[in-house]
Amino acid sequence: MELFSPARSSDSENYLEIVIPNSSIPHFFPLPNGPTTSFSIPIIFPPTTSETETEDGCSESNKTPRAETQLSYSIVPLLPPARSQTETDNSSSDNYEIIPTDPSISASPRCTIRTVIFNHLTEFLKLKSSNSPKFYHPKKNSILSFFSAAKDLIEIIERKQFPLRMLHKATNNFSEDHKIGKGCFGSVYRATLDGGQEVTIKRQGSARAFLIELKALFHLNHKNVACLVGFCEDSNEYALVYEYMKNGTLHDHLHELQSTPLMSSWTARIKVALDIARGIEYLHVYAVPQIIHHNIKSSNILLDATWTAKVFDFCLSEKAPMDFKSHHLDCVAGTIGYMDPEYFSLRQLTTKIDVYSFGVVLLEMLSGYKALHKNENGEQRLIVDFIVPFIAQDQIHRVLDPKVPPPTPVERKAVAHVGSLAVACVSLKGRDRPSMTEIVNNLMRVWVQVIGG
Repeated sequence: MELFSPARSSDSENYLEIVIPNSSIPHFFPLPNGPTTSFSIPIIFPPTTSETETEDGCSESNKTPRAETQLSYSIVPLLPPARSQTETDNSSSDNYEIIPTDPSISASPRCTIRTVIFNHLTEFLKLKSSNSPKFYHPKKNSILSFFSAAKDLIEIIERKQFPLRMLHKATNNFSEDHKIGKGCFGSVYRATLDGGQEVTIKRQGSARAFLIELKALFHLNHKNVACLVGFCEDSNEYALVYEYMKNGTLHDHLHELQSTPLMSSWTARIKVALDIARGIEYLHVYAVPQIIHHNIKSSNILLDATWTAKVFDFCLSEKAPMDFKSHHLDCVAGTIGYMDPEYFSLRQLTTKIDVYSFGVVLLEMLSGYKALHKNENGEQRLIVDFIVPFIAQDQIHRVLDPKVPPPTPVERKAVAHVGSLAVACVSLKGRDRPSMTEIVNNLMRVWVQVIGG
């Protein structure tokens, strides 16, 4: 990944881009004191010196998925545990053991490895001050200079380029009334073009991010990936024009809206999970070139008028490397709560990054909790630390989203299967996670079981 100029923006999770030098990274940070708000942060860190269906027609693999769930999340620490931190103000000690949360123990001060990583990342926010490092702003690249291959240039010509004045007219000069959300490098607007076509316009604040996403989208064509209608590069303005998604984001339906079809049926949620898995499988297996999305989360899943889920926002996407083991990144990027801890530690770009993030989305859909939320004491808590132990102890019924009616006998079995699949997806080691094809096959069997039950 090339380091491009990050632009501060915020979505429902208060998205923030920061860059931290090695010298400012302490060995360990305890949980921050005082009230905090829920947020998510794409993080870009320099390396340490010590670290060396095409059209819904995804072919179904006959490969049998793993027979049992791997629970390595409770075994392998990726960062060293810290000694107890003595708080001088209240004379209490916090024990930061790297072990999973026990569902029978409430308000436990113990933290898993993911919580330790979270502590590091939240503390980095405090370092962003007047002494923060200056961001490097690359020289502006035109579309023609960025797309060097003749095939790419032909594809650009075949796509529609919108004049800026048309987008200004459609959004009333990008007014707040038309604004419907935030992406990682800009705002998202609803608009109606001349002729009555409804579209979603993603206004990019970074030329580099605009070009990366544009190039990735030109090669994609799948019913579970958001369709690019066109683009705009005009007077230092950069925008991507997508098909309009009437029902907004999955995040909205899980955490913001009170009454929607997704709230009323476990069957509907399983169908959405299958859609998402098919979209990611297409990126990993069938897209040319194969792509790692790099930022799968519920706010990057859009729902159209028929409740078909589509993967969205490719500004952090990467071409899948031929040799995963030898491909090391100079920096890491992602969203707290969804970021693969192995990727954070090893800086290896693999498809299992998306598998981990998808597992977190499954946990959101099962429990109704946000990936990063506050517990009963107002302390930040990761959904993986909270929900996985219940599923591992066959107590998923204790953490199912209460906004959905209790599952039927058939749905109960299906939900338990999805829970086990989610746990496998968030295993700490990438090799213990299933592939997206295995995930699709599993969810397809669950879906057939539910609709036939």
